[in-house]
Amino acid sequence: MIEFALANLPWVLLAVASSAGLTWILLRDNAQMIDQNEAVLLIKKGKGVYIDMRSSTDFASGRIAESRNIPATELKNRVGEIDRYREKPVVLVCQNGTQSRRQARQLSDMGFRQVRALRGGMGAWIEAQLPVFK
Repeated sequence: MIEFALANLPWVLLAVASSAGLTWILLRDNAQMIDQNEAVLLIKKGKGVYIDMRSSTDFASGRIAESRNIPATELKNRVGEIDRYREKPVVLVCQNGTQSRRQARQLSDMGFRQVRALRGGMGAWIEAQLPVFK
């Protein structure tokens, strides 16, 4: 086994590096996701904010209490509106959790320390029969 590894050292190193990179990506994505119960506790404990990234029409049809509507397409330009939450929990909400995960990475890169994406988005929130306000 050692002889094989030494004879194929470049390939072995490539395999190890690829595995490490893939593991890092998966861990980073999972670390940014949070379920509904965790989100409620995080926001209450850390005095954070929910950012609903859906369209204003979807937001008006049903939202999480005290959430702010900043559609995903406007987030970069409106980040100043949530600047005071850079050190506090920020939970991003979209329809199914896909869009908010991408935006969570973007906000993290912009210096937001406790940003998370709601796993399953508003659809999962409703399915869990949590309160929705209009």
